[in-house]
Amino acid sequence: MCTTVSLVPSSTRSLCLPDVTAKEERRINGYLSKSKGHLQLTNMVQIGMQHRFHENKNK
Repeated sequence: MCTTVSLVPSSTRSLCLPDVTAKEERRINGYLSKSKGHLQLTNMVQIGMQHRFHENKNK
């Protein structure tokens, strides 16, 4: 099973795993979607911080 994971648009990683059971595959997919969600949250926080910084600078 090979899964291409794109966490950040610029970096695409290929995960090639030996045959894993369906249960393991679900666990891996769950982990990946969790880490993806965490990264999106981090990006949103960074964007929010930058936005506030620019607002303060323009005053």
